[in-house]
Amino acid sequence: MTEQIGERITEVVGALLPCYYAEAEANEYPFAVYSQVVTHHFSKDGIYKIESDLSLNIVSNVYEDAKDYASQAMDAIASGANDDQFTSRVLSVVEDCQEGIWVITIEYNIRQKS
Repeated sequence: MTEQIGERITEVVGALLPCYYAEAEANEYPFAVYSQVVTHHFSKDGIYKIESDLSLNIVSNVYEDAKDYASQAMDAIASGANDDQFTSRVLSVVEDCQEGIWVITIEYNIRQKS
């Protein structure tokens, strides 16, 4: 059940550009990499909710591409990760450039109902 948030992110963002968990397996730009910290919420009957603090990095060597893909990824997550099973909330968006490589980091809180 814990993997379902990551699977949904890979599905909706992966439709736009290559998307990897934790470490990029790409030699070409642009691509996306995400990581997450998962918290399980319990009741006497077991897990009733899973909460993920998720960081999505859009990486490109062209600023306009990074910005465009970040916007598309945010739209895709808003429509693809907000339904009867998931709710997502953007916490922050940070742009950074190191040695000509742009990284736009989008921090999310995603909740999954069991």
